Amino acid sequence: MQKPGVDPDPAAERGPWAPGSPRTILIGIFVVQAFLSLRLYNSAYRDEALQLWVGHSELNTWFRNATQMDDTVLAHFAGSPYVYPPYGALMDGIAGLSTARLFSTILMVWATGFVYGTAKKFFHDPKIGLWAAGAFVTAQSTQFLGHFATFDPMAVFFLAAGLWLAVRDYGWVIAGPVGMLAVSA
Repeated sequence: MQKPGVDPDPAAERGPWAPGSPRTILIGIFVVQAFLSLRLYNSAYRDEALQLWVGHSELNTWFRNATQMDDTVLAHFAGSPYVYPPYGALMDGIAGLSTARLFSTILMVWATGFVYGTAKKFFHDPKIGLWAAGAFVTAQSTQFLGHFATFDPMAVFFLAAGLWLAVRDYGWVIAGPVGMLAVSA
């Protein structure tokens, strides 16, 4: 019995950057996510201010030999004060709170890419990866965290990266340490 002729996938013939290919749709999802996060506007929330202040204090301790911060202030942190706050303070030092928030947006866009890669690898279909990325982007918490300069976007980023590594071939070797970063962020 002979198999009926199957037409090849037209998107594969057009190339990876053709309109309608998974790569261009994913870039569109990234742009929508960045827009949805950056359109939010408000003054600094107290958690943002605390984490950026602690980050500046840690940077002063590391590079200017300033006195170390009191442990009672660090007891209010849900994560490690040595992972996100220094990065946030570096971004804050460049151009203020908006740059620290842009850093959070970039981390959440990367997390979306990891969600796409995880679903694509797990289900062996790029369309399911696109649906997963789209669902992740439209969640209110994803949009809000992309605009929030705290440790949460970094924790989501490391969590998504650890999951993506876990479904990769031999990625489980490094998924554990990346998952530990998600817990400590």
